[in-house]
Formats: sequence, C-alpha cells, structure tokens
Amino acid sequence: MLINLQDKYLFTHIEKTGGSSISKTLQQNHLGNLYYVGNQLHTHKTSQREPIELKKLTKIGEYPNLHTRLALMEAYVPSEMFQKMFKFAFVRNPKYRIVALYMQQLKEFIEKHETVEDILNSAPDRFKITVSDEGKYIAPGEYIFDFEFFLKQYCSGSGSFGQIKMLSSYLDGRMLADMVGKQENMEEDWKMVCERIGIAPNLPKINVMKGATEELYDKFYTKDTLDYMYEGYKEEFEVFGYEL
Repeated sequence: MLINLQDKYLFTHIEKTGGSSISKTLQQNHLGNLYYVGNQLHTHKTSQREPIELKKLTKIGEYPNLHTRLALMEAYVPSEMFQKMFKFAFVRNPKYRIVALYMQQLKEFIEKHETVEDILNSAPDRFKITVSDEGKYIAPGEYIFDFEFFLKQYCSGSGSFGQIKMLSSYLDGRMLADMVGKQENMEEDWKMVCERIGIAPNLPKINVMKGATEELYDKFYTKDTLDYMYEGYKEEFEVFGYEL
C-alpha cells in the first residue's frame, strides 16, 4: 500500500495484478510525498489498536507491508481524511491470478531463465516439499507442491489471497475503493488513474513470468481444479464481472 498525503490518494496493492509496476511508477513520480504503513496492523477493534505508524519513502524500491488491507486504513485513519482520499486498486481474473500466485511460490524451485512452459513440462517430483512439525496450516509430511496442492491448501475466496477481502470494509462488507481497475484493461484503466492523480500514464513491466499467457495458464487446470477454484472465488467473478 502506498499513501500520498499531499495529493490525497491511496493505492492498495493486490498481489499479481500489476501492482509492482504501479508502485514503481508512483515512486518515480511522487517519491517525496509517499508513505507506507511502518507497523503491523493486526486488528480493526478499537480496544486492541496500536497507533498507526506512517513512514516516508526515501528511495525507490521495495517497502514493507505491500499488501495491507484497505479496511485497516478505514479503521486506523481519521474518517474525514479517509473519505477525502482517492482510493484505487487493480484486480485480475481469479482463474489466472491463482496460477500467477502459484508461479510466485515456485521461485525457490526454478531458475530465472525458465518459462511457464518449462514448469508445465517438469516432472512432478521436482517440486517435492517436506513440512515439519512446525507447519502452521498443513500436517507434517512430504508433499508434491503442484498446482492442485497449492490451490486446495492455500487458496479460498475468503482467504488471504482474496481480492474482495483486500478492498472491503470490516464493518459491513461494502467496497471501500473509489476505483477498481482491471489488469486485463490496464492501459485504459491506468490512464484514468493517472488523469486523476496528475502523472503521465507510463507503466513498466515488472515481475512478469517469462512466457506467461492465459492459454498456458489454462493448462494448469483440470476440470476438477477449475470447478474447485470457481467455487472458492465465485463471488470475485460476480463482483468484478469476470467470466470463467
């Protein structure tokens, strides 16, 4: 999440939606006016809140708490200030975003030069993992970290990877963002954002998997995993107007 107090905007960075490219562009244009949340905000409950700590960005690059929920800002920031800010984010078709998230989790297994097609053609036992007794969500044992395993163990529409969760209120579930662009319509939607915040609509491509296409991402799914994914993310398809 990036916050511009002078120009009064707030960008919520949802994983694998083009957010790294957007973040870099905002930093290149408004570095002196950008802040990020410097402490972990664990709860929206008033009795358990610690004061929010906003830290000023001093150089272009990565920053902590990239994926802070917009609802936490609603809870911690004064209401008048929150309402005046232009709050925007980008989303992506859940079908392809989940595969992109899987690709991201495979980074420790693959070489930088490898493509999506290389992953599809890999032997399954290449991605063998061992979960220790300290595993938080999965019973100890050996597993093949394939796409089906990732999808069923880590992903659900209401889980940590959910796009609606990132943008909706704790109080009543309403959408808090003023504008939700689509990664699939990035050029046009980003231009609208840039007109609003007063920067040129340039956008570099960052953190993109080599050879990534929707046609190749389709190959990760079987009928069963496609049905499973759709049931978990049905609300996202409906709210954001995506088709399977």
